[in-house]
Amino acid sequence: MLFSLRWLWLAISCLLPFSSPAQLSVTSPVPRMVFQRTLANEASILITGMAPLTTTLVEARFVPLAIGQGSVTAWKQLSLLPGSSVFRGQVTASAGWYRLDVRATRTAGPTSSTLLAETFVNRVGVGEVFVVAGQSNAYGGLERIPNTTDDRVSCVDSRQDDLVEQVLPMQFSHISYGTNIGPSQPPHIWGPLGDKLTQRLNVPVLFLGAALGGSNSFEWQQSAAGIIGTTPGSSVYRRLGVALLHSIRRTGARAVLWHQGESDRLNGTSTQDYFNNIRYVIEKSRQQLGQAPLPWMMSRASYIGGQTSPAVIAAQNRLINEVPGVFPGPETDNIIGPENRPDDTHLMGAGFFRFIDKWDQNLTNVFFENAVPYTPANELAADESALITSGYTLPLTRRAGETLAAPSVRNDAHEADNQYVAQVLRTDNGTVVYASPASTGNPLLVTLPANLPDGSYQLRTLSTHPVTIGSLGEPFMIQQSASATPAPQNLPQVLVNGGTADAALLRVGYRFDYISHGFFLMVRADVPMEVRLEPTDGGLFNDTGWYPAPPSSQSPDYIQFADFNYVRSYPPPTAFLDGVRPGKYRLSVRRQGSSGAGVWAETTLLEGRNIVYYPMESVGAIPPVVNITNPATSTCISSLSPVMVQITDGAVNAGNTFSVRLSNANGSFVGETVIGSSPASPISITLPASLPPGTNYRIRVVASSPAVASAPSEPLSICTNFADLSLSMRISSRTPVVGQPVTITLVLTNAGPQMTTGV
Repeated sequence: MLFSLRWLWLAISCLLPFSSPAQLSVTSPVPRMVFQRTLANEASILITGMAPLTTTLVEARFVPLAIGQGSVTAWKQLSLLPGSSVFRGQVTASAGWYRLDVRATRTAGPTSSTLLAETFVNRVGVGEVFVVAGQSNAYGGLERIPNTTDDRVSCVDSRQDDLVEQVLPMQFSHISYGTNIGPSQPPHIWGPLGDKLTQRLNVPVLFLGAALGGSNSFEWQQSAAGIIGTTPGSSVYRRLGVALLHSIRRTGARAVLWHQGESDRLNGTSTQDYFNNIRYVIEKSRQQLGQAPLPWMMSRASYIGGQTSPAVIAAQNRLINEVPGVFPGPETDNIIGPENRPDDTHLMGAGFFRFIDKWDQNLTNVFFENAVPYTPANELAADESALITSGYTLPLTRRAGETLAAPSVRNDAHEADNQYVAQVLRTDNGTVVYASPASTGNPLLVTLPANLPDGSYQLRTLSTHPVTIGSLGEPFMIQQSASATPAPQNLPQVLVNGGTADAALLRVGYRFDYISHGFFLMVRADVPMEVRLEPTDGGLFNDTGWYPAPPSSQSPDYIQFADFNYVRSYPPPTAFLDGVRPGKYRLSVRRQGSSGAGVWAETTLLEGRNIVYYPMESVGAIPPVVNITNPATSTCISSLSPVMVQITDGAVNAGNTFSVRLSNANGSFVGETVIGSSPASPISITLPASLPPGTNYRIRVVASSPAVASAPSEPLSICTNFADLSLSMRISSRTPVVGQPVTITLVLTNAGPQMTTGV
């Protein structure tokens, strides 16, 4: 009865592209990715990857990482795409924290199959996803924050002001005081708030950050309308737009958490102006998700420099009361005093924790029961365009004939000969008016036709092998009267990984300052490592040898060094001159004393802290998985059919008892019926005599120690009363003669599985 699976440690191809094409790999989902649950407490998750060439069947399931944090799903078949080894499909899982298992087999007949490969993805969540937006009290970065304690609180560790979309990472991290909350802000209060939510709701939480200090409602409205400048303030909405178009298109979201109004108090913004500005921003966020009614939670906030604005608060209350899908958030103007706002503006010190509590108190059960989230997929259809997402191409007003860059974020699975094409479509009718030459580059360069009529257009990217049509980007205008835009040059390229993975190497990143040329190569590893930095674009940097990476305790106490235990500094010979200049580099790491290239990443250096290598984290022992190995498939099941049970990923405890549970006729286990129990497999079952007939019954097996349950079986049919009686009659002569005997024969037949008496 006991059985242990031996899982192959295969890298996820979008993070560790070291596996050969013959291996089984998963490109989506990736570790720590959290998918928004529906009001039914579940999510349909799109799964895609590459299978070995001879595969005929790919299946996937989700296994909880802890008791009480989800339910195991049955193995579900994923589709192999025609003419390709790419597989794609979706599995619906209830809220929880999971390991995704995928297996590939080759079948040679109805009873013969060979397991070719199996792989897994640790820490895939079904829970709550939030986008943070607003100004400095939502942005943070004012003080060192406590680390998040619950493993289920995640973020995208990236912070960009320029938002180079093609290099936006599609990888997720546990929130610590040193991480960022991508696409563009520090972690601030959101990690500790995540701890409160995971403990209260018992689901994973993902935060995305799109706030900006000092931003006002007019800047948010103008940039949402496409009037985007070159400064962070004049392009502030793009932070939220990028989060929606790239991340939320993949994960879904419960709501935008909005906290802003202080700058509008300084500006003297009227109630009507603030209401109009933010209502426009709300409507824009929903338009970018295909008019989905994305919920918003609206704070009441205006306090700055000892004063508040009744006009701003009135506008925020109007938004809650008059705009559908806007829910009341924290009221923070009453959190005052030097212990709460040392600078009389920002919530710090004790105010930091009071701010967290305010959010926690407003994210109530009533909110989660009524705020209908945006989800990109359901049981019937997955949005496969979310595998290749497009965003902004700036400026948003162009001339015909110009060359523009079409960036995209990609985690599609594809063959080695695959290329990408950028299409230009009319916004009003979806007609494709131009397609770029095929290329593997990102971004793709698009030279618009010189005769392109004025109007609104959108870009999207598609792959060629297999064909996957990506999502539409932000609309842009063609106007012959527009100012000319120079052709794009020296565009940052997508990160490329390579080399040989060392199991002791857990993470590689860097911290870079554009102005001072200060550069630190950061490593997290179980053993001492050595590092190397080399220019790949002909730059002047020549300090390219291998050097030991000293312990981080010998480095400055920078927040960006959090999560790393080895750091090597590359200081410029003269401050702000020479040294590590902006450009393209290869960062390499290997175990001290070894030889070879180690693990490397080639990248265009970005400002701040950036992660370039992040393998999948291991997990400890997980609860045993209960499997039903012989679900009944006959027309009618009976008490004579024993249920076979198999345990994987460990063993049940001594004294455990298995019980077989029967659903109702609709397949629901609410009020389930125990129809058999045993400490060992097989388990005999007895069906209740009064059971009504039905074709959607299911069974599951529940263990008592530990308390784990199998996935439900496929639907079963149960016959009426478990006996199927029929009566037939025949007569010896169809034309009997008066006075002559005839023989009438009655035949009673039981076609059911149970014996009958007393008929």
